[in-house]
Amino acid sequence: MQTEKTFDIRGRGRKRGPPLPPPNTVRWVKSRKAAVVHAVQDGRISREDACRRYGLSMEELQSWEELSGKFGDNALKATAIKLYRGDVPGLEETARTH
Repeated sequence: MQTEKTFDIRGRGRKRGPPLPPPNTVRWVKSRKAAVVHAVQDGRISREDACRRYGLSMEELQSWEELSGKFGDNALKATAIKLYRGDVPGLEETARTH
């Protein structure tokens, strides 16, 4: 289990969150996606820097943010993404209960 680390942000206090994945990440599991999403939300890294660092499109990062915000980090699992994005007709209600 990863422990939270403390980060300094431009001298404006300290933000806590999971450590960012390494720049050469190619296997995007839920915890790594969530770490990037939370780092962007906390201001530890900008959206542009996250996309550049990890080779993501802005649309992909935004979809992670939307899924996490709407359904929680479990929606970032690869096995659940179609369900939570609404790509499976009639299952949006099911997604909300998971």
